[in-house]
Amino acid sequence: MITWAIKKFENLSLNELYAIWNLRESVFIMEQHCFYLDADGKDLTADHVLGYVGDRLAAYSRILYPSKPNEPIHFGRVCTHPEHRNSGLGKELIKRTMQFIKDHTDAQIIEISAQSYLLKFYQGFGFSVISDAYLDANIEHNDMRALIERDIA
Repeated sequence: MITWAIKKFENLSLNELYAIWNLRESVFIMEQHCFYLDADGKDLTADHVLGYVGDRLAAYSRILYPSKPNEPIHFGRVCTHPEHRNSGLGKELIKRTMQFIKDHTDAQIIEISAQSYLLKFYQGFGFSVISDAYLDANIEHNDMRALIERDIA
């Protein structure tokens, strides 16, 4: 069973914060050999989407808010623990992240920086490629954009 939580930085426990950094460093720095400063200051104002299998953090993303009204909202640092890949957990993580944005913000557009090998994955959630490929931390990425579909009352 998967337990989900979405929390602001100040509401994270020390154990949750440690688990976030441990998962992100394990995936991005150790597994993908991306050497960058993970503690980039953006966590402080982000919402953090956490998916636990038992007591282990198995899926994570962070939602970044625009600095000006009417700018796109972003999410990133999307990762799943290697033991839970190809289980549908990544899809559930994106669905929950996007649903939270839809339900708790007035954002109209989501923009992400996606690793290029995941373009089809994100296209399945309505994202379209909006940039040429570029290197970020030595991995090919593309910027992508999705419109948030809102019910018309």
